Amino acid sequence: ISGFWVTKSWHSDPTLWRFIVKRLLRLLPALALATTIAIFVIGPLTTSETLSNYFNSKETWSYLNNIRLSISFDLPGVFIDNPFPKAVNGSLWTLPIEGKWYLFVALFGILNVIKIKPVLITCFIALSCWLYVGDLIPNGKHVDYFWSFGIFFLAGILLASYSGISIKVVSVAMILSLPLYYLGYWFWGTLLALPALIIYLGEQSSRYLSKVSVMGDLSYGVYVFAFPVQQTIFHFFGLSLPFAISLSIVLLVTYTLAYFSWHLVELPAMNLKRYLYPRIATI
Repeated sequence: ISGFWVTKSWHSDPTLWRFIVKRLLRLLPALALATTIAIFVIGPLTTSETLSNYFNSKETWSYLNNIRLSISFDLPGVFIDNPFPKAVNGSLWTLPIEGKWYLFVALFGILNVIKIKPVLITCFIALSCWLYVGDLIPNGKHVDYFWSFGIFFLAGILLASYSGISIKVVSVAMILSLPLYYLGYWFWGTLLALPALIIYLGEQSSRYLSKVSVMGDLSYGVYVFAFPVQQTIFHFFGLSLPFAISLSIVLLVTYTLAYFSWHLVELPAMNLKRYLYPRIATI
């Protein structure tokens, strides 16, 4: 999805510096908010260290490096007894990978090959073969997450070069993937079928789906807040709460934070994009 929409963004405005600024405006504000909340709210409430030791620790302030996509996971004494010990926000490991693939979109755009389907298809096939030969896919011998996850991003780049994904394309992709699943090549079956299916479903709309967007685009906020919220709930309640109640609390808190993050931080930051374009003088 990210590869698809980021490439669409380049298509609509193929200017390198504006492309980079737009990506930063989308990624960093909510990340900065989540990082700040982790350091100054979650950390002090959950650390096993004294507040003096907590705030005097270099580890506490190195957590700010998350804002520049140099990801740290630990805060002093925080979540040390959780099932995922010490991990304040384990989801963030994907952000550096995504950020680097944004640069691939920019590179393809600068080279003017981002709309040339044969070139993109060749890159897609070449990377697939390299992953297979090197056994670099998940559950392989030498997993390389940058490339094995990045190939799905590349699939999104490729799909963005088409005007639309039809149900026929999705059906053919899914039918061709069935023998791969049957033969045990689940990664390749998924790579063939899933991107087209996800993009096709994502482009559909209905009166019910349109109601979901009334609250705003909460997806990124959910991504950056879900993990620390879950860790915090477990820290205070452990297994004392029934699963359904624990899940309900996590959903409520996460979506509330995502809602305020969108309306108070992310949307105002994205509105700054209008200053990236020269104003046209009017008479």
